[in-house]
Amino acid sequence: MPTISNVVLSIRPGTSPNYTIRVAYTVRFSSIEIDARSTFMEKITLLGDDPIFNDVRTTVGNGTIVATSSSMNRSYERVVSRSVLNEDPEGGDELFARIELTPFSAVKASANSRNVEGSY
Repeated sequence: MPTISNVVLSIRPGTSPNYTIRVAYTVRFSSIEIDARSTFMEKITLLGDDPIFNDVRTTVGNGTIVATSSSMNRSYERVVSRSVLNEDPEGGDELFARIELTPFSAVKASANSRNVEGSY
């Protein structure tokens, strides 16, 4: 399984009322994943940090990543309205990014031929 490190979330104001979210991270693959050119589905989400439930505020990025080198730096940016970031209307907002890499697994396909009749 890949190793994810150096996750950095930055939020900067843009043209009012919008903000730019940027999520950057490093992913490391094993030599086996590189040799197999393993493919992973990539999902980056922005969540609000709350004591009971961390609610998903938005998806920052979706994609696929193929293990072609031992270390890759990745980043995604997305412009969102202020309301997306306002996860605690009564006070300060606590936001964090989550990166998920899910191994791509092909769905099994099968088919049968027609019966061949005979006396063998």
